[in-house]
Amino acid sequence: METSETYIVRIYRRDENDPRHVAGMVEIAGGDERRTFSNYDELWEALAPEKKKQRKRTEKRVAQ
Repeated sequence: METSETYIVRIYRRDENDPRHVAGMVEIAGGDERRTFSNYDELWEALAPEKKKQRKRTEKRVAQ
């Protein structure tokens, strides 16, 4: 079973003409690690880095 994490997401800038361009910071509540992002893909990676890595490994195995 997966455990849930609590994140603090701060968005500092957002491009009104292209909403996919955002800039900010993500931190795990109560933790010391902070990660910055400048678009939605980087935001997702900051929120779920392990899940994305596991999915890529699984995709590579299936492709072989």
